[in-house]
Amino acid sequence: METPRRKRLGRPPKRSDKIKGIRLDMRLEVTEKDAFRAAAELSGLDLSAWIRERLRNVARKELESAGRKVAFLSNLDAFSSERLVDARLIRPGKIALSFGDGFKAEIKSARLGMPVGKIQWNTVEASPDGVGLTVKAMKGEAIPIASGRLRYLVDSRYAAAVSAKLARLQSVIDEVDEGQPPTGFGQPEKDPILDSWK
Repeated sequence: METPRRKRLGRPPKRSDKIKGIRLDMRLEVTEKDAFRAAAELSGLDLSAWIRERLRNVARKELESAGRKVAFLSNLDAFSSERLVDARLIRPGKIALSFGDGFKAEIKSARLGMPVGKIQWNTVEASPDGVGLTVKAMKGEAIPIASGRLRYLVDSRYAAAVSAKLARLQSVIDEVDEGQPPTGFGQPEKDPILDSWK
């Protein structure tokens, strides 16, 4: 006689296409976990997000210093002019920036348009994916600053190229607003149905 199967408790397992990622299991001492949790609370992140962000940061720095590819940097090309490789406070009021194409610059924190006295500038760091930097306000909330904006502020050639693209885009918008087709487009054919409404 066959024994009856027990009904499985808990949520049914997710299908493979619904799983967000893989788990990383590791053994810790109780004191380590307590310290990690306390640090995560200070940063305003949950424990899992805090561990992930810190591991990504360390992995990126170690792999890049060894000249190795960083697999999770798919958002921006490894040598992109906008990918921020490093950001650090070098003295009060000044931040050093390094970009994926080797460009390095310093920027005064006042140029970022933020209330200088309300920011913990010693918390500045590049995001693990290179899309910007974060800095913390006095109350602890993280404030992101996009890498493209930083490059625009410190690199006059990059800023000129971006401004030229914006000017071309604005001229197309202006032509459309004036009822003229954008340069390079043929004249529209007359529409008898549309013309009948005139």
